[in-house]
Amino acid sequence: MTGDRWRRIADQIEQVDATQSLGHRVCAVAADLLSVDHASLALVVNHATSWIEGSDDAAIVLDEQQFSLGDGPSFLAIDSLAPVMGIDMNSPEALRRWPAFAPVAIRHDAIAVFSFPLRVGEARLGVMSAYRSQPGELTAAEYADGLVVASLATMALLQEQAGASPGDLAAAFSPGVIHQSQVQLAAGMVSEQLDMSIIEALVRLRAYAYAHEQSVNSVARSVISRELAFQKEEKQ
Repeated sequence: MTGDRWRRIADQIEQVDATQSLGHRVCAVAADLLSVDHASLALVVNHATSWIEGSDDAAIVLDEQQFSLGDGPSFLAIDSLAPVMGIDMNSPEALRRWPAFAPVAIRHDAIAVFSFPLRVGEARLGVMSAYRSQPGELTAAEYADGLVVASLATMALLQEQAGASPGDLAAAFSPGVIHQSQVQLAAGMVSEQLDMSIIEALVRLRAYAYAHEQSVNSVARSVISRELAFQKEEKQ
């Protein structure tokens, strides 16, 4: 039965629009199988995201909020190397467990959050997260499907990584590589605007994205298109 589930889900991923990245296709299938509104994949290094792909922008924003805050089911799934089911962000338990992220999730109408680690043994690669506007648990079948999708995503990441340069993802898996270059370009522009280092500019970009509850990619695009410019603060 488990083998049948693997084949069924792998076939479903293959049937999604081939013009989309593999990462997006995995997220789309995860959202469908788990009956959620948004799904995402994130690669994580030292508890910081190096790449995020989502079924839509909302998934990316929610992931970035968790890792900016250092709080939330996805963050905990990475730490514990086990699935974390946040079945009701409005509940006292969730507000106590994730005091920083739960209010953000509620504002974004992500009332239930389900996170599955991407792992190889004790090695942490990342996390797959699913966001739903209604509270409640996953069914047994949905939970089992989530485990398989996370495993397939892990296998795909390892296969793509094997053909990529060290530290890089193969472009076929993710337009996140393109997004990452956009963020780096935007950081360079902010660095010039504020006369600071690239690292400091990246921090400013992420801080702006967090404060305005946008994805870093979205903020980067606004900087590159010159819709957004950072101004030096006047010294008192």
